[in-house]
Amino acid sequence: MSGLVRIQVDTPALVDAILAYVNDPRADRNAFHTDLLSDELEHQLGLTQDILEALLLDGASNREDVEPLVGYLVAYGVAGVAGTPGTALDGVPSMSSTDVSAPRL
Repeated sequence: MSGLVRIQVDTPALVDAILAYVNDPRADRNAFHTDLLSDELEHQLGLTQDILEALLLDGASNREDVEPLVGYLVAYGVAGVAGTPGTALDGVPSMSSTDVSAPRL
């Protein structure tokens, strides 16, 4: 059944769009990069404004900084993105990532 659905992502174009966002010096950059802030990218890949702003604050400014993120989003989509209930990245560990018998450090 998995061969029936195929979602294609133009990863080089997505990397370029993210780089354009993080390298845009304008304070109102969100108004100029509406394609990155679309509901479609958020729902399909999990690319949120919070992620873009985190890249900006972290100083991501070149392809080597952005490509791993895009690769992760394409590989895992919404299931592995911060804010998705039950994932280890949403601030609350999921049951699958919590071993209650392990000692806390």
